[in-house]
This record gives sequence, C-alpha cells and structure tokens, in this order.
Amino acid sequence: SSDLAEAKFEPNVIMASSVNLWRTSNSSYGAWQHNALQTKYPALYAPAREHRLPSVGFSHHSQAFGRLCESKSSPELRSVSSGKSTPIAPLTTCAAKFCGTAPDGWTAFADFAVPGHGRMPHLDKHGMDKADLSERGAKLPAVEKRSKAQDVYTSTLAPSFRPPKRVPDVDSAAVSNLRARFPQVKLAEIKAALDAEGGHAGRAARVLQELAKRRRRRDMSIESEQLIDWSEADPKKWKFRSKEFDGSYTLSSFDPPPIVQARAPVMKGVKQLKGNPSQYMGVFYQSDIATFPPQDQAYSLVERAKGNIVVAEVDDGGFTWIEAMYHVLPKATVQPDEFTDSMTYEGKPLGKPWCPGRGEGCADVPTIGVVKNVDPFDVMQGGVGDCWFLCALSALAEFPGAVRQLFQNTPDIELMPKAEFNTYAVTLFDLTTWDPVDIIIDERLCTKPGGQELLGCAPSLTGDLWACYVEKAVAVHCGGWDNIVGGQCTHAWRILTGCRDQYTFEQSEDGRWTCGGDFNPNTKSWENTANSRDDGFVGSWAMEWPKVGGGGKRGLKVTSDQLFDRMCAWDDANYILACGSKGNSDKEKTDGIVDNHTYT
Repeated sequence: SSDLAEAKFEPNVIMASSVNLWRTSNSSYGAWQHNALQTKYPALYAPAREHRLPSVGFSHHSQAFGRLCESKSSPELRSVSSGKSTPIAPLTTCAAKFCGTAPDGWTAFADFAVPGHGRMPHLDKHGMDKADLSERGAKLPAVEKRSKAQDVYTSTLAPSFRPPKRVPDVDSAAVSNLRARFPQVKLAEIKAALDAEGGHAGRAARVLQELAKRRRRRDMSIESEQLIDWSEADPKKWKFRSKEFDGSYTLSSFDPPPIVQARAPVMKGVKQLKGNPSQYMGVFYQSDIATFPPQDQAYSLVERAKGNIVVAEVDDGGFTWIEAMYHVLPKATVQPDEFTDSMTYEGKPLGKPWCPGRGEGCADVPTIGVVKNVDPFDVMQGGVGDCWFLCALSALAEFPGAVRQLFQNTPDIELMPKAEFNTYAVTLFDLTTWDPVDIIIDERLCTKPGGQELLGCAPSLTGDLWACYVEKAVAVHCGGWDNIVGGQCTHAWRILTGCRDQYTFEQSEDGRWTCGGDFNPNTKSWENTANSRDDGFVGSWAMEWPKVGGGGKRGLKVTSDQLFDRMCAWDDANYILACGSKGNSDKEKTDGIVDNHTYT
C-alpha cells in the first residue's frame, strides 16, 4: 500500500498505526476478513500462528513485518523470503509490554502511535516517533542485543510514559465481543481482564478463556462431589440398623450433615428415612416418645452430606438411632496385610479399621471406585498432620494418569473394589535407592483410637478411594503415621514420581524470591534422602533456576511479579505446583491464609 511504500524500513524497526492495532485486537481477528483493511495493512491483519504473511497484494517492504513467534517469554520477529522464514533482529522500540503470545508485540506501537493517523508515523533510529517521544519526555537507549523489551520498558519508560487514550467505541466493541464469546463470565471480570491487559481484547480473551476453563473444571469437580447418582443403587442393598445411645453424637468438622428437627409422630420420620434413604443418613428420637400423644412426639432427620455423624452405642441410653446403610459390597473374610493391625498414632493403638463399601459407614455408595474418576477435589484431609503430602497428591491428580500409574501393579484396578476382600499394590519410590517398590496393603482404612472416625484421608462423597490408599501406603513406606506428620510437597513428589529435580522458592527478608533444593553445589551431587523426611537431608542449597520460565544462576533473586510470570510459564509447561505458608500453628491466620499450612 502507499503507506507502506512511504515508510523507510530498517531491518530491525517495526512500525504500525495504533488505531488499526486496537481494531485488530479482538480475539477472533475478524478484521482480517475486512477486504479494505487487509489490502491496506496486510501484515497487521495476518492471523496469529500463521507462518507466512497472507497472500494479498502488498509491497516487498511489508515483508519486514514477518510474524511474531509464539514464545511466551521473548517474541521475536521473522522475515519471509523465498518461502523461507528466518529470524531477524528483535523489536528495537523496546517499549513493548511483552506479556504473552502473538500478537502482543503490536501492543507496544498502540501505546506510541497517535490514533487516527492516515499513514505510518515517522520513526527515529530507535523505532520511536520523534514528535511523540519528545512530547512524553521519555528517552530510549538503543538496544543492540536480543534483550527483552519488557526490561528496557520498565527501566526507561515506566516512570514517564502514559499510553494514549483509547477510542471509546473500540472499548465498547471489545467488551461486546468478549461478552458474546464468554457468556458465563461476569461483565466486571471482562472489564477487569481488559484493564489488566491494557485494553487489548486479544490478550484479555486468553485470560478469560483460562478463567472459564478453570471454572468449568472446578464446577464439574464440585458438582460431582455434591451429587451422588443413586439411580444406580439396588433397593435390595439398603439396610436399616437400629441402636440405643445416650443422646450425644459427633459431627464431622468439615461439611457436617444437616439435622432437621420435626414435631410430628415418630413413625412419620422413620417412614421418611426408609422411603428416601439416598437423602437421609438416619433418624433419631427419644426412645419412649412413641408412647406420647402424636401431637407431642418429635424426631430429628440427618441429611446426607460429605461429612458424617458418629453415634456411639449405649445400652438403655434413652435414645434410638436408626441408620440407613447401603451395602454395595457383601461382607468378606479379612485377609490382613502385615501393617494395618499393628499401626499406631501418637503412641496409641488404632481402632478397628473400616472396610469401604461394606456397610460400615465408609464409602457406602453405588459409585464407589478406586481410580474411576481421579480428581484433585477427591483429597480430604483427616486427623493426621500431613497436609504437605495430601496437597502434593491433589496437585498430582491434575494428571489422572500419574495417579493410575501408582496402581500399575494392581490387577484390574479399574474394576475395584470387588466383592471379595481387596488387596492393593501401590508403587512408590525408595528414596535411599531411587528404585520403585510395591507397598502391599489391604482394603481396610485405619481409624482413630476407639474406632469412631477415620484416622487419615476420607473417601470423597462419591466413594473415590485412591487418595485413601496412597496415603496409607505412604504411611507404611515412611515407617508409620507419626513419620508423615509435617513435611514438604517436594518430598512427597519424590516419593510419588521418583523425580529428583524438585525446586523450592522462598521469600527472603527483602521480599524477593530465591531458588533452592537438594543439589549440593560443592560436591556436585544430590544430598542423601530417606523415605521419612527427618531421616535424610532437610536443608536447602541455592540452586540454578529451572530453564523453563527464564532460568538463572544460583543466588538469583526475583520479585514477586517476576516469580508469578515464571509460575505461569511452569504451569503452561505442566509443572506440578503447590505452596506453603510460614508460621508456627495452623490455628492462626495471616491475611486470611492459614499459617503453617499447604495449598494446591
């Protein structure tokens, strides 16, 4: 076009008109279909991820635009010549706010070129409009090396630079476009994404797309946890057990079952329970109240929830508890492993273990399974202080295949639990030799002393058992339940994956972050580790930063913003991530975050 022909090209200078850049910033790049625009500015309207410029009539000068590569850390320019794509010098405006994938590099020019120009701005040798630059009072040094534009922008332009005002109709058009594409996202979230991305709808769309994807995944997980498909239940497998108690009971601290009190004849409550056992766990009432006049009778119905109610039997206690129990599996002869019956916790013997699915109040649901539906939300911490491990396990569950790999030596794991007594082989890594070992455990789950509540991780509401058995196997592997109290997620991932390359990032007193781990730079070797963390190396050496995300030498410190950028790169590369808070007690909170606790 004439605009392109007028421009004086240098091999490392890129020019663009801001008004057109804003118009191309919608996520679908629909402007490319506008014939007048694609003829006038073919390079600017080239669809993202295209390896060549569009085959529309344009002068040879426009070949200098090339394309932006899909690198998330430092986009570079490529020149197209004779059908080949070759790298050329990077953008030398150095004001680009590079934060994501193509076409984010174009955003830089939208900040500097004046909206409404009918031609390309005249640029100086640094790629900047001299008049516009002098107005803003900003000075740009030449950048000869392939340094990132973001660094130069932060150090030279951020204090004095103010981007031009955006055209109002462009903003409204961007909002309208994004609302149509993401109807499930709130308007305030769309505006926040646009604001965070400098009004760039294309980049805002990526933010909203990730938000919507994560939200759908979370909602599906939560919904599957809250709703049990009782349509699969066999009515013949419902059993109703009655016992006397003294009126006292214990509710789970997490998501306790609601109790609905009613003043009505007792038999009405019993009929409700037996008529709809999938909705109610049980009913209790004063034992002799059935002899009272109907208008004076009362009862309490306990609804089903993720939590449980524990009622201890007491002869002639004065109250009656009737419980609806679903026996998905029949009673089976116990074939004990060599660990369960001898395990202790805090020096005390454990209670009678429970068999899931066999009418003992544990995973008695028709959807019971071990690895049928692996999900991070399946992990429910019990009474052991092993949040470090369960957090790591939940993070690992983002990759269901990695969890199923732990049961690789258990035949027919997809069909378990079966009617006969079940035994599981959980494959973990011995950290003294780094060899995989099979921990053979039976189906029973350990309970607290007294046998009224599970000791460790509880099955999910829908009966997913994989987390319970992996936790039990790790307790055995580490030498007992007491040996998994307190630890680090990285230690858990070593046991679960056999991977030595684990990194821990800690915030120093100056607020910046360092990278550490078990690699000793003096001996050029990994420190000795053990299955029980306290039996091995528990310190941390300064380590080189992971190459993914930018890398860095030992001792490098980064800001919180820089760390977050790296975390995004690690997440994109499928690293397993978790975090832990400092402090001495998980009974305290700092800024809403529980102290001395871990999070996935």
